[in-house]
Amino acid sequence: MVSGIAYLIIMGLVSVVPQVFYPETAEIPDELTCPEGVDELRTELLDHAGERVAAGGDANPTELRTWLREWDARFHALETRCEGSELDRWTLVGRLRHRIQGMLERYDGAEGELARATQRASST
Repeated sequence: MVSGIAYLIIMGLVSVVPQVFYPETAEIPDELTCPEGVDELRTELLDHAGERVAAGGDANPTELRTWLREWDARFHALETRCEGSELDRWTLVGRLRHRIQGMLERYDGAEGELARATQRASST
């Protein structure tokens, strides 16, 4: 029993610590500035969310998680180019990303299912 609990604690630390302290980053263009990058990421985030809602969401969460993982890698790569008020704005876009993820996950399971059902009903 104790070894099982110790195993779970160790595996939790091994999987969480790298994600928190050493997040995956992507290659971004050298000429991309923090304000430009934050604007692009924000626009992409809102556009993707709007398209997903307009399509009735998705019953499979894999697509959303895959897209957000790629978005996160670019977001974290941009951090080193931001300072002062730019870093504050970068942080706000990160908060927006997490809230949109939660909203889309809830939408996919509830309202999105209803939207998909109404689409299927009108097709028959």
